[in-house]
Amino acid sequence: MGGSLEWGSTGLCPGALLFLIYINDFEDDIVSNVFKFVDDTKLFRQVRDMAHTVGMQEDHDRLVEWADKWQIHLM
Repeated sequence: MGGSLEWGSTGLCPGALLFLIYINDFEDDIVSNVFKFVDDTKLFRQVRDMAHTVGMQEDHDRLVEWADKWQIHLM
């Protein structure tokens, strides 16, 4: 089951391990707060003015670039 995120009789499959390694580097360039839980990731920050809005958009764009680089589909 190459590349899937499933448990096997011996534990976590290699595809899941690689995913965990990949997912831990995306927030290096993110300024906003990041909350990760299982297969859910949220970016959040307090937005008080246009500069905060622009910063949030830049973080979103960085996340999309990271996902494209690693060929991860975001929903």
